[in-house]
Amino acid sequence: MAEEISQEKEKPRMHGCLKGCLIFLGVCVLAFVVMVGVVYYKGEAIKTWAVERTFDTIETRFMDNLPEGVDKEEVKETLERLKIVVIEGELSRNEVKKMLSEFERAMEDEKLDADEINHLLEVINEAIEQGFPETSSI
Repeated sequence: MAEEISQEKEKPRMHGCLKGCLIFLGVCVLAFVVMVGVVYYKGEAIKTWAVERTFDTIETRFMDNLPEGVDKEEVKETLERLKIVVIEGELSRNEVKKMLSEFERAMEDEKLDADEINHLLEVINEAIEQGFPETSSI
């Protein structure tokens, strides 16, 4: 008889734990659905914000450390055009891979000289012209 009473007491406790876990799971699913909805409806704004912040950081760090022999205005214009193309989503993966591989090659000695920067600008401008020709005249 004592065993029956102890088994009856354990059942409600088990259901309480299950109920708590299901509530927690439901809250997690609801939070996930809300997050997916926000990303779906505000995805472009989030992407634009992230790209702009990234390019602002790159521009300030890059522009402050340019070696002699590099036209600062050309660098600034190229970065601005690249930012537009990235926001519009007009670069192919191959173009991005090519730019990144050229950048990695240039950074092998962990320092960019004027020739390397000018070569990178050429590679970026080629990618921009292939990806989004309308910006080539900006």
